[in-house]
Amino acid sequence: MLTDVVQLYRESNRPPLNGSTFAYEGPSSSALDAVLATCEQLGEQFGRFEENPERDAQGEVSFRWKLAANEHARFYDNVSQLADLTTSPSQGIFPKNFYLLDNNYMDGEASPPAILLRLRTLVELVQLLGRLTQSLSSTHLDAKTLIFVIPAEERSPPRTFELQTRISNVTLELPTPELAVLRLLVSDQANEALHIDERRSLFRLAIADVLQNAPAGNEAFTYLISEWPQVLAKYQYDVDCYISNFSFDKVRKQIAASELEFVSKIQSIMGDSAAKILGLPLSFAAVIGIYHASTLIESELLVLGSLVIAVIFSFVVANQVLQLKRIDHGFRVVFEPLKSKRGTFSLELGNILDEAIKGFSDQYQLSNRALTLVRALAWLPVFVGTSFVAYRYSAATQKFIQELALNLLT
Repeated sequence: MLTDVVQLYRESNRPPLNGSTFAYEGPSSSALDAVLATCEQLGEQFGRFEENPERDAQGEVSFRWKLAANEHARFYDNVSQLADLTTSPSQGIFPKNFYLLDNNYMDGEASPPAILLRLRTLVELVQLLGRLTQSLSSTHLDAKTLIFVIPAEERSPPRTFELQTRISNVTLELPTPELAVLRLLVSDQANEALHIDERRSLFRLAIADVLQNAPAGNEAFTYLISEWPQVLAKYQYDVDCYISNFSFDKVRKQIAASELEFVSKIQSIMGDSAAKILGLPLSFAAVIGIYHASTLIESELLVLGSLVIAVIFSFVVANQVLQLKRIDHGFRVVFEPLKSKRGTFSLELGNILDEAIKGFSDQYQLSNRALTLVRALAWLPVFVGTSFVAYRYSAATQKFIQELALNLLT
């Protein structure tokens, strides 16, 4: 296994490689003897002895080991060579079963070198980008080919960019990209998040915008990594703009819906009032009847009828005024929070809010005045009829009252 081969190399004091072999000649030790015995039992996929171990009388041992050239136990000079000689990182697959000579590091050990961590991050980036966008069946077997599109605009057609995710030595020298935002976007937990499809589209668009200036071919991926902070900045800006526009639309729709609701309630009250106002002409007809009445009793009965109608109208109007006040209270409950945030709204949204408040206020005042007028008109026949009777039958009324008083006293 790779662990045994690496232990053999380390117990041999990490000699320089000669091609794909390393040799040792020197004193033996119990640890070296043990690992030699283990390596003699390994399959050839992990390497083999090109010169079997030989021991002399002085306790020294010599051997030559032939390294494997496969995925089971591969030695690399450094991380750059690891990325250069293997295709898996550029395909989004982190290599396994390797040993780095420069760093004396074996795959799976603790405290990996910083550049290896950077390679792992780049591999993860390839994976995440593959989940974010479409991947083509590429003739470049050493890398993925990802598609990013800038949508058509008024005067330009859509533009498509092919990104080959080739990780090179230059890529490894760049700062490690920050992937927290992208991880969140493509995670399974984000599938139910609000506006997740729009956010993913904005991230793809941010990448496509950066790729407009990228060199063609394998260097595009390196360019993308170098401009990764710009990708994140553009994405965040686009998200802020989108959320701002969405909030604008949401508040605008809320204002429109609330305005329509309260205006409809006022119209309902006034429509109900209009139906009742149709009975108001009866009171005015009573005035005509009082004028044509031939006796005092007949006139007084007509005045009494007008009084009853006026009282009923007063209660009806008072009830509708109370309903108007409740609607006004509900309007203020809904719109006061929006009014307090007016300073944070755009000029257009602020004007929409002001128009809604002013429009409701005007309609409320007009409706209130209309109901006040109806109440006054309901009492007008009573006052007119009473005045007419008093003027017409003043002498007769006085005589009638005197006779009634005398009858009561005698």
